[in-house]
Amino acid sequence: MTSKGRQTIKKPVFRELSGVEADEILARNSVGRLARSIGDRIDIELIHYVVLDRCIYGVTSREPVFPTQAHNGRAAFEVDEILDLFEWSSVVVKGTIEIVSAGAEGNTDPILAPGVQRLRALVPVAPVSARPPSVEYYVFRLLVDTMTGRGAGVPKTG
Repeated sequence: MTSKGRQTIKKPVFRELSGVEADEILARNSVGRLARSIGDRIDIELIHYVVLDRCIYGVTSREPVFPTQAHNGRAAFEVDEILDLFEWSSVVVKGTIEIVSAGAEGNTDPILAPGVQRLRALVPVAPVSARPPSVEYYVFRLLVDTMTGRGAGVPKTG
């Protein structure tokens, strides 16, 4: 409080996150947003994910348009941790995306199997045969090219 009875408003401090901090945020969370440029539109989807060997493995129930329509194979992924208006961290990953398998019965490359298994431990993918034909699950892998992070915080008073 100031001498005139008004409350002092603290300004938030914004900063870049270190690579270790960004890795920790990705590891602590399991839900993020995948953004893709498809033709002349941008698509953003909330997805479940895991991280393994500098790759993000995710699952979507939406038709993966990237292998069949105009898509340059590039995508962005974001994860946020928000505690308050000015207490937050955000990590943005950019890289190349690829379909790993389709459906719970889908064949998976043995090299990719550990990431897919870790993802399916988090989100058990229902068998394709138990779903209507229009709903399948697609597992994808995002190969990380760049990762950046930002955070905000309000200085503590002593």
